[in-house]
Amino acid sequence: MLPRLGIQDLAQYSQELGLDLTPAEMQSRHARMLEHLATFETFQELRIEEQRLPFRYTDRDPGYRPTVAEDPLNVFIRKCRIEGAKDGPLAGKTIGLRDHISVAGADGYDPRQTALPVRLPSDTQAVARDIEGVRIGILSEGFGFPGSEPEVDQTVLNALTTLEQAGAQLERVSVPLHDKAPLALLPIYFEGGKHMFDTNLAGAGTKTYYPSSFISTFPRGPGAQGRGGLSAFGRLG
Repeated sequence: MLPRLGIQDLAQYSQELGLDLTPAEMQSRHARMLEHLATFETFQELRIEEQRLPFRYTDRDPGYRPTVAEDPLNVFIRKCRIEGAKDGPLAGKTIGLRDHISVAGADGYDPRQTALPVRLPSDTQAVARDIEGVRIGILSEGFGFPGSEPEVDQTVLNALTTLEQAGAQLERVSVPLHDKAPLALLPIYFEGGKHMFDTNLAGAGTKTYYPSSFISTFPRGPGAQGRGGLSAFGRLG
């Protein structure tokens, strides 16, 4: 059973959020909150079983959330280790794959994966391929802008030099409005972020996979009780 907030709790949270509610408004919102929580508990009691996709690779550990010491720049969401083949050009070497699709494969739920081939190319084989003649564009406005880090810029440029020495063709390109893009993106980010928050980070209206266990768990996370323990999506039942 989900915890219930009393009128005094609701008054305290309202004050912290800068909301000046009358006693009548407080009673109305408290009643609606209790009604929404009851609806959500009904959903939980249904115990809807969701499909669990099989592992693409079985010789792997379940993964873990890196510690701050291991990931000081907060780059990784989750890390896991997959045993490689016993032979081949990369046998005995350790490489990092950042693209989870390369590890898990296309799941058939993400609409962004519809154009992917049935059989994905192998990243590990691509590492050993010749890149003679491969064309790489370098966005001029992507370096030396206010807020960028010179060390990061130089690291990327060094990597590009290494690729060029291996046979790649580098070409500078310019998009003058590139540094103005955040001005157009911010309203989209704000609106999209609010929508994701209201749907317990699930989104809506897309032909994709909606994990019911995550949707029902998110409102119980830290800080959830400060917003009534339930988002607008949960209130829709």
